[in-house]
Amino acid sequence: MAERRAREGLVLTLAASAGAHAALAPAHAAEGAAVAAMFALSAVVLAAAAIVVDRHRLPAADSVAALLLAGLLTAYFASRLTTLWPLAHPEPVDSLGALTKLVEAAGLLLALRLLQKPRAAQELPARHEGVAR
Repeated sequence: MAERRAREGLVLTLAASAGAHAALAPAHAAEGAAVAAMFALSAVVLAAAAIVVDRHRLPAADSVAALLLAGLLTAYFASRLTTLWPLAHPEPVDSLGALTKLVEAAGLLLALRLLQKPRAAQELPARHEGVAR
């Protein structure tokens, strides 16, 4: 039951972030086509990750989701501290971006929780048998 809720939360997080990035792509067109394209590409990849995590319940899908969310969080914070291509200057912190990153951070924690689940399940029989690993 806890795994199901964590997976549903991760899917919801990925989908919400996809929606936010899709909605922001046109607004970032003024900063350049490359910036808008990166937002649009992020939206597509996030939506695809949400579908894969929902349908395929595999540790590899959870790993991809975790890496994707970690990458987006890193890019956001780095772009606030320094100039990253294709931006011309460090970006200001904005409330919508910060809220989106909080949601993504929660999703990252859920993905990491899902990745720990199989390992804990594998260790359970060994502990039950009294065998230390």
